[in-house]
Amino acid sequence: MSDLNVFLSTKQAASLLRVHESSVKRWCNGGELPCSATSGGHRKIQVEHLMAFAKERNSPCVLSPFGPDAPEVWKGLVMLDGRRSYDQLVISTQKWLEKSETTRIIALISHLLEEKHSLAAVMDGLLSPVMRHFGSLYVKGDMSIGDEHYVTQSMREVLIGLSLNSRETRLSAESKTAVVGCARGEVHELGALMVRLILENAGWRTVYLGLNVPTEEFADQQRKHKAGLVCVSITPVSGWGDVQNIVTLMNRMYEDHAPYRLAIGGAIMAHYTEFNQEGLAFEDLSFFDAIVPFHAWLEGQD
Repeated sequence: MSDLNVFLSTKQAASLLRVHESSVKRWCNGGELPCSATSGGHRKIQVEHLMAFAKERNSPCVLSPFGPDAPEVWKGLVMLDGRRSYDQLVISTQKWLEKSETTRIIALISHLLEEKHSLAAVMDGLLSPVMRHFGSLYVKGDMSIGDEHYVTQSMREVLIGLSLNSRETRLSAESKTAVVGCARGEVHELGALMVRLILENAGWRTVYLGLNVPTEEFADQQRKHKAGLVCVSITPVSGWGDVQNIVTLMNRMYEDHAPYRLAIGGAIMAHYTEFNQEGLAFEDLSFFDAIVPFHAWLEGQD
């Protein structure tokens, strides 16, 4: 592992401890915080030493939640800031997910959000690649059904944990309502949970219906809750005909006195860019194959 991956500057250490850089320099000069020097005379602090220092003083440190994995997390944060790559953080997250260490994943995502990385970008750059990795292992026969269910449930816990952390604080009397769920026959829930979290983070009130929702129930719940948006998640195992059936039935049940936008999302959408919207009653019908474009579209709505 290179110096960049293991060592911190005094400025970086101060940022992780949430203190002024002068305090870190004082601790180094006084021998309280072990450090060494570069050829240019600049102090460098080993990640493990910073962790031990923070633990001894019972002081908060951004890397504390990651325990022995802190050096690898630091490596990933440096890579993300310098090369805009989530690759190292994906590796760490995969390892945690296999052990159901969900608190570390939540801590990482929370830190990234504090550092002004968008939630949508974190989902597309970090969480989606992690789940594609496990999905690929399962398809190739390198992962059992039980193991695949285990990591999926662990990721579900992460998304629900993040949702519970922010749900009530962002709601107001002006909050709009969205109905979110998975299409009939759909047994993969993570995409819908991500959409719910994006909406809640943007201040929406969500009516979450979960897995395997009959299309007519989306329409009924939209009317019941006066929702201005309906989001349906569907995965590649479904065909384009399933998407067309959803649109057709939702359009047939649409009532002009209860207008709404319809958003359908899933990786399957990457293969289809054209849809004949002639004669459709929705205020808007849009398709998404990732979270970032959905979030951008959402921000552009009234």
